[in-house]
Amino acid sequence: MRSIETRLKWQLLLGSLVLSAVLALTAWSWAGRQVRDLLDYQLEQAARALVDHDFSRPGDLSADDPAMHLDVVVWDRQGRLLYRSSPELELRSDTAAGFSRVPSGTQDDAVMLRLFTIRSGTRVIQVAHPLALRQELAREAGLEMLLPALAGTAALSLLIIVTVRHALAPLRELGRELGRRDAEALAPIELPRAPAEIQAPLATLNGLLSRLRSSLTQHRQFIADAAHQLRTPLAAVRLQADNAACAEGAAEREAAFGQLRQGIDRLQHLVEQLLELARLEASSALRRVPIELGALARECLVDHALQASARSMELALEGDGAAWIDGDPHAIRTLLDNLVGNALKYAPAGSPVVVALGSVPGSVRLSVRDRGPGIAPPTRDRMLERFSRGGDDSEAGSGLGLAIAAEAAHQHGARLELCTPQDGPGLEARVIFPRASVHIDAGLAAPVGPAKRAS
Repeated sequence: MRSIETRLKWQLLLGSLVLSAVLALTAWSWAGRQVRDLLDYQLEQAARALVDHDFSRPGDLSADDPAMHLDVVVWDRQGRLLYRSSPELELRSDTAAGFSRVPSGTQDDAVMLRLFTIRSGTRVIQVAHPLALRQELAREAGLEMLLPALAGTAALSLLIIVTVRHALAPLRELGRELGRRDAEALAPIELPRAPAEIQAPLATLNGLLSRLRSSLTQHRQFIADAAHQLRTPLAAVRLQADNAACAEGAAEREAAFGQLRQGIDRLQHLVEQLLELARLEASSALRRVPIELGALARECLVDHALQASARSMELALEGDGAAWIDGDPHAIRTLLDNLVGNALKYAPAGSPVVVALGSVPGSVRLSVRDRGPGIAPPTRDRMLERFSRGGDDSEAGSGLGLAIAAEAAHQHGARLELCTPQDGPGLEARVIFPRASVHIDAGLAAPVGPAKRAS
């Protein structure tokens, strides 16, 4: 494929050559016409000057000067020849007045003349130029105009080649800069002398490199953290497997297998959380559909009812109407599962966990409240990072639940905030979503009651 530089050069050169050819032909035609008009004017002026000339002294006739390239014939009114500048001239006295084109000589060797005839009271004056001479003079004048045009065309072509090459130099520099880089070189590309037309895509490219660098850094950190977090449960599973293999009695073997199953469950849960976090971070995998948060929250509470019942805890859903948002149902359900599961894990037995839905102008508020120990304000932002856990390690966990919920909220244009409930101690996880962009008829939504409980 031809480069942009080659295309520009050929197109501009072709255009300049066509334009130069048109201008040269125009100049050639104009110069020829000017020469012919000037020679016609010379014929007419010479003829008018000879009307009153005394032909008794023909040596004084200036029109007979060879340098003027004029042929002169003078007749009287009766058609008698009074004067002829050259004996080879053979003209007729009855030629029409004005300009005409006539032959001179026999048919075999006739010379075509441009003739001007003027008639006075006593004379007929005829002044002529050979057509061959006129054509030669016109051709010479045209060449004098054409040669500078050709020189200008050559200079213009050279200027086009140099200008195009100079103008596209930043593109070649950008290509060389990209060619020198490897997969690890993601620093911004600096081309301070590049024109504005290149600076705009260069800024876009640098933005892409910045996002790619951030993404690679994030994935490397994720892989390092995952490897670190998986090392301990894998070692525990291997130890439990060794214990089961070395058990001497059925009871001891059953206890060892029970611990092994628990270790495998914890490891499976950790791997599932890691995969879920990776899926959420790949935002292109998420889809956007209208979601009614109340219905999704009820499903979540029903699924956690058994876990809450095991600890004699109450689950409540509070809302003031249908709450529609645009989002990925799986991601929003993951957010709810992690927030509710986190509240059930850390809240004291017998305490309530409340999922509340509310509306603010242009937004939908979702909050999960519990009566647990809460999180100190200075550490709340850190608890939203992956693998971060509070000081109380009595409950088994990986430190990914809140990070997954925070990432799900981020992918939907919201932000997860941790705060203290207004009605008492504990922890409130609050997310404010943008309201659905398409209006949903409230009659089509399953209504959310003032308070529904599952225990």
